[in-house]
Amino acid sequence: TADVVEAPTQFTLLRHGFQIQRHKKLDTCNVPRLRSLLESSFKRTLDAGQYFERLRQLQSAGGVEIIVAGDYQGAVIVTHEAVAGAESLPYLDKFAVLPSAQGTGMADILWAQLRRTCPSCMWRSRNDNGVNKWYFDRSSGHVRAPAQPGATQWVFFWYQSSVPGQRTLTVDEIQSGIAVSQKIAPSFV
Repeated sequence: TADVVEAPTQFTLLRHGFQIQRHKKLDTCNVPRLRSLLESSFKRTLDAGQYFERLRQLQSAGGVEIIVAGDYQGAVIVTHEAVAGAESLPYLDKFAVLPSAQGTGMADILWAQLRRTCPSCMWRSRNDNGVNKWYFDRSSGHVRAPAQPGATQWVFFWYQSSVPGQRTLTVDEIQSGIAVSQKIAPSFV
């Protein structure tokens, strides 16, 4: 396991050589580098105007957490989505690792940082995403969206903490989270 050294600047240095940065606002990130990471990782063109505007709207309510590993070699973007009748729901919006950093342990380091930040979380993934096996291994549960002709087919995942006193998702929250995530516009063109 990696040795973690906490620094007062909210950076975490890991023995593997990856520095971890935590951001609650886009203004503290290098947005062009973040965009490049997302596009390289997903091998698709980001609808950057729409995507970053959505994050800016959510951050005004304290609803964005961005974890960056290394020199923008990997990142996790979590949004806190409004859910009817419940506190906001942590939603894993993006999990990205540069192709050149894959196989270095970067994904596991980011996943551990995500779990530390969000004891319970939901996300969606395209039905044909090659990373889904990795998600199945790390999730507490999943639901496949009913097939809609011509629509993107999604798998909805969630994980929950097993630590007493930490938030766990109720069935109603999971159903509400699925409904909310179905309304989120695709980020890539």
